[in-house]
Amino acid sequence: MMPLVWLFAAAVVIALALLALWLHTATSQTQHVDPADLKKLQGVPQDTLFAILQPHIVPMETLRARGYGSVLEIVQLLLGVVPTCDMLLEIWPPAFHAYNVIVPNFLNLPALLLGVGTRPSSLITLAMYVSSRAAECAYCSAHCCTFAMRRGVAPKASSSAGRQFRRDRSVGC
Repeated sequence: MMPLVWLFAAAVVIALALLALWLHTATSQTQHVDPADLKKLQGVPQDTLFAILQPHIVPMETLRARGYGSVLEIVQLLLGVVPTCDMLLEIWPPAFHAYNVIVPNFLNLPALLLGVGTRPSSLITLAMYVSSRAAECAYCSAHCCTFAMRRGVAPKASSSAGRQFRRDRSVGC
């Protein structure tokens, strides 16, 4: 019985090593927004939070140097992009830490991705997209849309959900 346990443990270690290698390779070609470009961005309305935070943006290289590389790689893999908000949230590290704990818990990761004990991921991600649209947050809507598409939601489904939302809002729902 003992050799089977060791064999299983070795298989798990090998699988995790392969996953880590794949994750690193899948995200190594990522190009990020240059913080210098964001700091020089012209025409930012001065009554926004971004205008206040803009001079303090933390470069992506600094985030990686602080040990967040693996978290950023997972986000890159899930969304297809590393959100610019990471560079803003790290201005106040507790916000960045809270965000990186809350989001995976809201999404019920990794169970959502593995299909363990959750509703179909396409339905959950479509609900995320529609709720982002309801909150009128273009930033969240864009990320939720890419997350939904990567989970198998057809572009037609997300666009029809958006049209239905607009129709419902116009009658006061």
